[in-house]
Amino acid sequence: MSVISREYFEALADAVCAEARAGERSSVLLKAEASDFIRFNRAAVRQATQVQQAHATVALTQGLRRAEGRVALSGQREADIARVRAELASLRSLLPELSDDPWLLLPDTPVHSERHDRGTLPSAAQVVASVIEAARGLDFVGFHASGPMVRAFADSLGTRHWHHVENFHTDWCLYHAADKAVKTSYAGSQWSDAEFAGRVAQGAGQLALLARAPKALQPGAYRAWMTPAAMSELLGTLGWGGFGLKSRRTGTSSLMRLAHRDAVLSPQFELVEHTAMGSAPGFTAEGFGRPERVGLIERGGHRHAEQRALGARIRRRGQRRQWDGDAGVAVAAAGDHPRGGGDEGARHRPVGQQSLVSELLRSPGLPHDRHDPLRLPVGGERRAGRAAGRDALRRFIPAHVRRGSGGPRRSCRVHPGQRHLPGAPARLAEHARRADRRLAADAVTSERTAALMQRLGIALPVLQAPMAGVQDHRLAVAVSEAGGLGALPAAMLTLEALRGELQALRAATSRPFNVNFFCHTPPAPDAQREAAWRQALAPFYAEAGIDAATIPAGPGRQPFSAETWATVAPFAPPAISFHFGLPAPELLAPVKRSGAFVLASATTVDEAHWLEAHGADAVIAQGLEAGGHRGHFLDLEPATALTRQMGTFALLPQVVAAVRVPVIAAGGIADAQGVAAALSLGAAAVQVGTAYLLCPEATTSPMHRAALASEAARHTALTTLFSGRPARGIVNRVMRELGPMNAVAPAFPLATSAIAPLRQWAERRGSGDFSPLWAGQNTGGCRAIPAGELTRSLVGPT
Repeated sequence: MSVISREYFEALADAVCAEARAGERSSVLLKAEASDFIRFNRAAVRQATQVQQAHATVALTQGLRRAEGRVALSGQREADIARVRAELASLRSLLPELSDDPWLLLPDTPVHSERHDRGTLPSAAQVVASVIEAARGLDFVGFHASGPMVRAFADSLGTRHWHHVENFHTDWCLYHAADKAVKTSYAGSQWSDAEFAGRVAQGAGQLALLARAPKALQPGAYRAWMTPAAMSELLGTLGWGGFGLKSRRTGTSSLMRLAHRDAVLSPQFELVEHTAMGSAPGFTAEGFGRPERVGLIERGGHRHAEQRALGARIRRRGQRRQWDGDAGVAVAAAGDHPRGGGDEGARHRPVGQQSLVSELLRSPGLPHDRHDPLRLPVGGERRAGRAAGRDALRRFIPAHVRRGSGGPRRSCRVHPGQRHLPGAPARLAEHARRADRRLAADAVTSERTAALMQRLGIALPVLQAPMAGVQDHRLAVAVSEAGGLGALPAAMLTLEALRGELQALRAATSRPFNVNFFCHTPPAPDAQREAAWRQALAPFYAEAGIDAATIPAGPGRQPFSAETWATVAPFAPPAISFHFGLPAPELLAPVKRSGAFVLASATTVDEAHWLEAHGADAVIAQGLEAGGHRGHFLDLEPATALTRQMGTFALLPQVVAAVRVPVIAAGGIADAQGVAAALSLGAAAVQVGTAYLLCPEATTSPMHRAALASEAARHTALTTLFSGRPARGIVNRVMRELGPMNAVAPAFPLATSAIAPLRQWAERRGSGDFSPLWAGQNTGGCRAIPAGELTRSLVGPT
């Protein structure tokens, strides 16, 4: 029987729990894996094997005495059970000789959790081929491990945890001839040959820097910059064993001066252990469920990071559970749990355990400017847990959760006069449970949100929708500076204009930004259809005195191309987004190799599946409420495509359930309530466009601004008149008189050139009768305020 099977563990757990006698508690912790293991040297295979190994840590507790033993497991169920029983008997004989442990901390209430994380793992042959291709000409030395891992826990109290993940970890060094090296890794649950090749190429670039001649610096004060990986190593060294209650009170903490307030760091510095990232278990070796967030250093000071978990008891002579009157939660020691008690892991819901909402409510609010605190999570298992847990993270908690029901950041506090009143703990527990019910729907989303924000390097889960024709780099800069992800639309720009906009954007901000492209297939010219289209517009031409014969035909918008990428690549945009699907694989490959985060719009679940399968790192779920062009691409016939599309809050949960990549909600979201609703339905972030149209940084025309501020903005429709593809805008004269979805309009983007002279004629007269007044169905959030202020308002007050 396989050591990673649930059936095997349950049999082992039943045997261990049955051995407990009166006054005893028995437990078993299983660690098992079945992995492909490959070792490389000089980009060639040195060793290839399959590893299946497992061991069980069994423990026996009586009073304040606890003994543990480790048993290697063979997978032969009966033989392994016999070994475990023998080990328990040995531990029982040892217990009388042990001293009491005043710091022993065990759960008093059964806790349950379960996680199954399936991955898309590469075969050994695929890994070898990828390494040989990506490391050609490099001295590549490292290893690859890939396969399922199991962590499981059970005790005689009734606690059960099961944690099964499938992931990979590839770790390597690239060596220089002078024995200098660059260390890199790639870990996760979804293998990508392109992403792996990009990591190798990045390491090769760093290796080339080592070949440069060193420069001698004179003694003095210099500002030094550390990579996230280097900072993580430093923090890991400081944090190991530095935050546990036991290590502090016994004087073994590495951070005693910080703990005693003899030293402080900058108030901008924060250190957070976030258990939502990676693939480590959501429980400790003693069976506690791990909190989702543990603050270790807050505002430059030691957080005294005791593990907060009701249902735990400090097992010390004569000591009862104590209450923390400030937070309204029971305080239990973290013992020597590294870094305050939590690697990354799965969420859990302990039976009878008080809410952890108060810990979340005490977390700092969202930053309002570019000098926001740096929050770095620490720790993690090998493989994806360590890789994910090391990067910088700015955690987002929805505004209604931060505020709670008792005012900002106060919903779980205790009035000083009530701290010792009979029944206060029970009332506090009920108060926290009420708040936790509001938090439950947001907690999983918070994990998704944190991961996406970490990957994009943004402080707020707000993406500005790229809006060609009504914005330039200034709007993107304002949103990025406020902590969101600003976007620059490139579909209507020449290569020269695009280069100029990117130069201006880069000069104005160092924050992350997105560059957006259309990736449509230009249609073949259709002279008959274009003639029919001009004939439909003939009455308007006559009114305006325009000679239709003088109007040049033109494509209007160019799709993404190799030349486009050659222009954009030197600016290294952190994110690239596409509308109308994804470009051809040969065009997308260099974008992926650059490390840019690829987003694309989907209007149906089928399109979301397609985007995920073809390389999108995140999917934008575009609801029917959205302004501007619909992003559909699998069905280009409007009559059938639009019947399959739905509103944002109907589409969003279906896409979230269908794909593994992050999902961004778009369409009809214009205020903090809409953002919170989208996040509660599983969105990792939101994309907002229409709300920015009245901001001073937008280039929205006076006619367009007037329409948005009028009653006309309440009437929008999808129309093909302005470009040939369905797009939502405010209904105007030409839409009313020709009908918004006119079958005569040529295919995208050929319809644009024929109507453009009418637009110019009308706008010179101050009229928007022939202008595309793009807007979504919810214009209620449009405000003439700075874009940065609007961006921050979308997540509510901090």
